[in-house]
Amino acid sequence: MVEVSEPNTPSADEALVHMEYAPIAYSDLLLANGVYFLHPKPPSVIGGEGAGIVEAIGPRVTAVKVGDRVTIPFKTFTWSEKVLAPARDLFVVPPSIDAKTASMLNINPTTAVLLLDEFVKLKPQDWIVLNAANAHVARCLIAIAKSRDLNVVGIVRRSELIPEIKNLGVDFVGVESPELSKQIQIATAGTPIPLGLDAVNTQIGGHTNERHIQSSGSLDTRHVSTNGTTGL
Repeated sequence: MVEVSEPNTPSADEALVHMEYAPIAYSDLLLANGVYFLHPKPPSVIGGEGAGIVEAIGPRVTAVKVGDRVTIPFKTFTWSEKVLAPARDLFVVPPSIDAKTASMLNINPTTAVLLLDEFVKLKPQDWIVLNAANAHVARCLIAIAKSRDLNVVGIVRRSELIPEIKNLGVDFVGVESPELSKQIQIATAGTPIPLGLDAVNTQIGGHTNERHIQSSGSLDTRHVSTNGTTGL
C-alpha cells in the first residue's frame, strides 16, 4: 500500500468527484490478484464502481454541475478519496437515492439487464429460473424481470429466506433439495422455462443447483452460468 497524489484540477471535459461510497465486488478481488482483464500499472487505485459528489468541473462540462451526486463510470477506479472522470460518462443520481445504494447501481443492474437480454428473447409471462436468489444480482434480476411481466422461480439454500424472496415478487421460491425439480415443475404447471441462470456452482463448491436449473420445469432453451462474472 502506498500513498498516491490527489487528482489534478479537472481538464476541460472532466469532473472531480469526492467519493462517498465504493463497494467491494468480486471483480475487484480478481483485479487485485492480477487475474482480471484490466491490468493497471502499479501503483494504481482500483475499484469498479462507486458514487460521490461533484466537487469541480472543467470549463466545457454541461452534463453535471458541482454538488450533483453521481455514479462513477467503469474503468475509473473508485477506491480513493477523490477521482477524476470523464463528465460525459457520469450518471446523475436522483436525490431520492442514497449514496450507498447509488454506489452499486452500475455493475449489477447492468449485468442483470444483459443476462435477461443477450441469450434468449423473452416475452411477457415467460418463466426464468435462478439460484442464489437472495444475492444482489439476483435481486436486480427479479426486479427487472417482474417489471417485464416475467414469471420467476428462485432457488435458495435456507428456508428462512423464503418469505423475504417472495416479498420481492418471485412467483415460486424453492429450497435446494432432492424434491426441488419436481416442485418447480408443479409450480410452473410443466411450462417450458426458456432461461436458467446459474450463479453458484463454483462459489459454494457443488453442482446441485446447476442440476436443478437444467432439469426444472422443462428448461429447454438456455442455461447460463454466471459465476465469476456477476458477483452473485
